Amino acid sequence: MLIMAKCVIYLYQCAIKQALKRDWLMSFFSKNGGRLKKKLLSVGKKSANTLFLSLCKPLNSRMVTVDTISIADGTAYYRNVLVCPSGMLLGTENFLKGNLLHNDLARQPQIVIQKILDVYRISHDIEYWAIAADVCRYLGRKQTGMAAVKLYLSAYYYSYVFLKKYKETGKDFAFSSNDFCYVHIVHIANEAMGGVFRYLSTQKLLGLNTFRLEAIDGRQFEFEKPVFNLSVPPESVIEFSLCSDYEVKGLMLNNRHFGCGVPLVAKLAAQPFSKSLKTPNGLTIPVTLVLQAHELSENTMLLRPFFQDTSMRETISIGADRLMGGEWGLARDFTTPFACLLDAIGQRNLLTTMLQPETHTGSSGLFMIEPYQPGKIPVVFIHGLLSSPETWGDMVNSLKGSAEIRKRYQFWFFSYSTGMPVIESAHALRRALLEARQEFCTSPETTADFEKMVLVGHSMGGLLVRLLLQDDPDFMLENICKASRAELREKLSEDELELVEDFAIQTPLDFVHRAVFMATPHRGSATAKQKIAKLGINLTQLSDSMRKKGSVLFELYHRLHPNTQELDVRLFSGIGNLDPDSPIVMTLGDSPLKKDVAFHSIIGDKDAADTPGGSDGIVPYSSSHVDGVASECIVRSTHSVHQTPAAILEVLRILILHLNE
Repeated sequence: MLIMAKCVIYLYQCAIKQALKRDWLMSFFSKNGGRLKKKLLSVGKKSANTLFLSLCKPLNSRMVTVDTISIADGTAYYRNVLVCPSGMLLGTENFLKGNLLHNDLARQPQIVIQKILDVYRISHDIEYWAIAADVCRYLGRKQTGMAAVKLYLSAYYYSYVFLKKYKETGKDFAFSSNDFCYVHIVHIANEAMGGVFRYLSTQKLLGLNTFRLEAIDGRQFEFEKPVFNLSVPPESVIEFSLCSDYEVKGLMLNNRHFGCGVPLVAKLAAQPFSKSLKTPNGLTIPVTLVLQAHELSENTMLLRPFFQDTSMRETISIGADRLMGGEWGLARDFTTPFACLLDAIGQRNLLTTMLQPETHTGSSGLFMIEPYQPGKIPVVFIHGLLSSPETWGDMVNSLKGSAEIRKRYQFWFFSYSTGMPVIESAHALRRALLEARQEFCTSPETTADFEKMVLVGHSMGGLLVRLLLQDDPDFMLENICKASRAELREKLSEDELELVEDFAIQTPLDFVHRAVFMATPHRGSATAKQKIAKLGINLTQLSDSMRKKGSVLFELYHRLHPNTQELDVRLFSGIGNLDPDSPIVMTLGDSPLKKDVAFHSIIGDKDAADTPGGSDGIVPYSSSHVDGVASECIVRSTHSVHQTPAAILEVLRILILHLNE
């Protein structure tokens, strides 16, 4: 290097001397003398010295420098402690760079993988199985079709060997997020299984009894016929799709859980799964796929695709041998399948649903959101005015985040047109629940859990709950009519009495043992007196038969109470039932509740929590408060209290309490 520097200096000085021989330069120097000539030569030497020092820079003592970066850029420090920006493990990237293998990944992946395994044979450090799995997973992401599946099969196998040898070390084999490397290897295995599933699905191989595929290292994988452990017949599933293919929007929480396997959305065919419960369009179930493995020989692996419905079970055995046998926690995703269901239900105009109830009978009724499972307690959610079952999305998704809730409860929705009279909607709900009881309570075992049912009603939905759980079935009849049944027989014809009794007698359900009122207007809401509400009452298009029934009932009411102010028959609609002066609300607010049912109130206050006396903007505390309930929780919220985290936590507490009592 020193000789090279001296050569550069010599050539530079020669170039200066040659330049000075030019005619115009000689003329210039003849006028300015030889002093400038010496100056240029001097500068040339200094420049040459600078060049020489730059060439010698590798000889400087300081080769490493540290620069400060912004706080925002510094967050990468915490992310990259395990996984590098490339997506590979930090240990993988360090190994590749340290062994000059990084540039060979794309050109010679098999040679790179072989070198990794060669190092393992020397060191016996199981980390190199993890590195091999990580490299195959990384390369598989960049390929498609058969090229990708070969890499993913190898990634799965190397992950399997790592986990097997990890267990041989005697470490705690629970899925612990404290062992970050271990957790990441499980993620690699899951992603590899997802890549294999995508290939099998697109190539329609899952329906075959047996077939064989080859990995990148030549290892043979024999696939057995898939096994389905589902809550529905396998032929009911029209499509399995990867949860990773969807982005969920509109739900507060992402209800996913760490474990082994590939979370899938199983979309079911449009068919009834129950006589009493309606099946919504796009019904789904949460499923996790695991490739159960068994080594047949040194170079052959047997794989059996196992599809487990995680609403039924959350663990599985993934291996046939002693070490990989036993129960493993499954990767679970309950949010994505649920969101796919809500998305498939489709848009409904809530205003027309309310104003034109007779044209929306197909969307009314008691709906399942997953196939019925004996041994799980039903929780029925009833929405309020100008609303729909989708309003319970955050509530159900959040509750399913609890393993105990998932294990012991199943959720149903009751959908109805809120333009219908409240009592008529309550009758429809009662009939649907009685039909469900008749269908599902076929033995003492199935009856035991069904008859621990919980009802949860928001706003008007709470009034439906109250009507189903009256302590005295004749209370509404006697207090509206101001007469007993015997007295009514003297004043009304047989047909008139039958009509009144059918409408006003509220037979309580004896299989509901807990109920939750949420922002329920037990004594009505002054909002129902506003002009916009009266406009809604006028626009509500009840059927001719329903209007005739209302006219007859109000005529009978005025005949029984000739001295009272005449009431408008339009109060017979759902909105009219919320008027504080409505006979139904005036009576319902004082009706006694069933003594063997535990009632809870969750009340919204738009200004402060835990403060009685306020309002949620629609229903005042004086209307939503009920004396003698098991608990009353006031949260800071508008009328949509059922969508707040505080209210959801309170429902969770109530459901856990229900299990313990």
